[in-house]
Amino acid sequence: VEDPNLYQPGGFHPVKIGDRLGVHRELRVVLKLGFGGYATVWLCEDALEKKWRALKIIAAHASNRRSCPELQAIEFLGQFDRSVLDAHHIGSPIRHFTHEGPNGRHLCVVLPFLGPSIDIAQAYAMAVEYALPRLGS
Repeated sequence: VEDPNLYQPGGFHPVKIGDRLGVHRELRVVLKLGFGGYATVWLCEDALEKKWRALKIIAAHASNRRSCPELQAIEFLGQFDRSVLDAHHIGSPIRHFTHEGPNGRHLCVVLPFLGPSIDIAQAYAMAVEYALPRLGS
């Protein structure tokens, strides 16, 4: 769990399961996938496209246009045709928007949902590796 002090002005945006985000409030938050040094990532249901999406919400202090690595990546990847990126297994952003919250303005990046979080995948792998054998089989 991340430090609660990261949820202050300039920091992370507070999110609850069930929250709706997006230009048309089309993204419904279902599950927290993870967090890092400057963002949280959420599994969302996209009501417009009827697909699962990962939503990366950047801390307000890191959402600055000049210094935000996410915006730089979006601009760089925007030069390429999506089919080229897909062919090279590069998960490019689908869209992005800004969200004004109690801790400031946050860049939000909508990404394809590629599978479970690393924590969940590791827990599953360990459970399978150390699973008890079935009795009576």
